[in-house]
Amino acid sequence: MKIKCNESGDEFSILKMFNNAQKLHKRWNEDMIPLLSEEVSFKEVIQTLAKHFNLKIEKENQKEEQKEKK
Repeated sequence: MKIKCNESGDEFSILKMFNNAQKLHKRWNEDMIPLLSEEVSFKEVIQTLAKHFNLKIEKENQKEEQKEKK
C-alpha cells in the first residue's frame, strides 16, 4: 500500500483506508461473496484487517500527534 500511495503521490494513511471502508461495504456482497468458498462477513474482514494493521495503535498515535500540536 505504501508503494502504491507513493507512486500516486498520495499520503499513506491506515486511518484513511478504514475511513473508506463503508464504500467497500456496499460492494462486498455483490463482488466478493461469489468468489469465496465460504461466506465471510464484511465486519469480520474489517476486524481482521484492523488487527493486522494495528488500527487501534494508529488511532492512538494520531491523538497524541494532535495533542502535541495544541
